[in-house]
Amino acid sequence: MGDRERFKKIFANTINTFSRLGVEEVIVGCINCHKVFRENSDIKLRTLYEVMLEKGLPKTVSGKGQIISVHDSCPARYRPEIRNAVRAILSKSGYRIEEMQFRGELTRCCGGGGCAPTGNTALSDRHTRKRVSQAKGLLVTYCAHCRERFSSYTPSLHVLDFIFSRPDKKHVSEYHDSLTNWLNRWYLKKRLQLIR
Repeated sequence: MGDRERFKKIFANTINTFSRLGVEEVIVGCINCHKVFRENSDIKLRTLYEVMLEKGLPKTVSGKGQIISVHDSCPARYRPEIRNAVRAILSKSGYRIEEMQFRGELTRCCGGGGCAPTGNTALSDRHTRKRVSQAKGLLVTYCAHCRERFSSYTPSLHVLDFIFSRPDKKHVSEYHDSLTNWLNRWYLKKRLQLIR
């Protein structure tokens, strides 16, 4: 939100913790996190999608030729390795990708970038509706925030829904507010801390 000094302090703590623990590589599932680490550190970095493609996918995933459209989020605009990995995962899983008009380096914002909904809700919603109208099949993204924006207007899923759950059973139009999302992340963090 623009508070660079506070960000630097928090992020430095994260990097120092990684250093103390001997972390050599960070694997992220969040494209925005990938951008933050890439722009603010020199730590070795990959996405979960690249790793999954390398290690293999569960045999249970089968799209049976279902048509989907993949939305590229803004932070992946200049990251072809991420965009290609996501598409390869979906293709190998049996889904047929019908590309959107604007993709890759020419992708369009989901309407939520730069906290736009808090400053200009009408403009943000207009962007989201426009992007949704360009999908030729079920709208799939690999950014949780984009997926949340789209789910208010059309059935949409995150790529991980295809791998770790049954997409046909997933609520493709479910909506989470910011507080619910934060509580889910906090709960997961607490559960992971108990594993140590």
